[in-house]
Amino acid sequence: MRSVLFNGGFRPFFLLAALWAVLSLTIWIALLEGGGAPPSYFAPLDWHIHEMLFGLVMAAIAGFLFTAIPNWTGRPPLSAWPLLLLALLWLAGRVAVFFALTPAIDLAFTAALILIAGWQIAAAGNWRHVTVVIPLGVLFAANLLMHLGQSDLGWRLGLAAITFLVALIGGRIIPNFTRNWLKEEVESVKGLPVAALIALVLAMALWVAKLPGAGPLLLVAAILHGLLLANWRGLRCVAEPLLLILHIGYGWLVAGLALLGLGAPLGAAVHALTAGCFTVMILAVMTRATRGHTGRTLSADRPTTGIYVLANLAALTRVAAALFPAVAAAGYRLTALFWIAAWGLFLVSYGPYLLTKPAK
Repeated sequence: MRSVLFNGGFRPFFLLAALWAVLSLTIWIALLEGGGAPPSYFAPLDWHIHEMLFGLVMAAIAGFLFTAIPNWTGRPPLSAWPLLLLALLWLAGRVAVFFALTPAIDLAFTAALILIAGWQIAAAGNWRHVTVVIPLGVLFAANLLMHLGQSDLGWRLGLAAITFLVALIGGRIIPNFTRNWLKEEVESVKGLPVAALIALVLAMALWVAKLPGAGPLLLVAAILHGLLLANWRGLRCVAEPLLLILHIGYGWLVAGLALLGLGAPLGAAVHALTAGCFTVMILAVMTRATRGHTGRTLSADRPTTGIYVLANLAALTRVAAALFPAVAAAGYRLTALFWIAAWGLFLVSYGPYLLTKPAK
């Protein structure tokens, strides 16, 4: 299989993530405006939640992992027919969920992702990175819960697992990339990164289980991650949007945790994490990885900066719509417009990079 599209995990999965971001939200808006429902066994809102977390985000995670793991382990990247089959399995999952086919098709993709990532890390003896595989197991359990009819518990657990992954991976790459760009050391207070992750895990566990004490602990987690972010000197990266956007994405994590801890409307807090943190971080990583692995300069051009602006506008309008019911209707429509524009601009600008050979 010599197609350039299957020469690296980032190519098919970043492309699929962007395509599904546009298509799934278009379907969701059409359902809202028309009052219809997909043939799925999920209720319309549950379908939307499921496809954001276990469709879009899982594709982005796959693209990141199959690009990062070879760098972590020194092993050959997944490519050619195995990568094609995995992409087809992800696509089959989207069809199965929409048309109420067996849940096993959808669950098989996450299972395959866990097995391949776990095997690659174990074979290299690089146990430091096994912490990335554990949240994938939690995501599998969360997806299974949604398919078993436990939608509320399932999406909460899935959101918690993705939040942890963002904090874990962001906590590694943001200070590293910032250090390289500033050409000076970027240090955190000793023990702060570990303390912030522990607080996050405990806080999200209480929140998922709807147990007392979640609010104050979420605020503690928000403060600790805010201190981490401050230590990474993001304000000194304003001149390079490709780096600054990672700091902004992590800032959405802090905002989402704070809104959850303060008891803000659930739609505002959740969308600060999903439309804000997850989306901005995914687009930040996708644009950076695509540029780096296709021979482009690691600097944001105008279309790339436009993607970032549109993504953040989508998050801001969605959170505002939840916080201020009087403007909710207009907020939803603006969110959809900005969201589709951001992902559409990614497809137009980065699709050619993903489909062609690296620049020389």
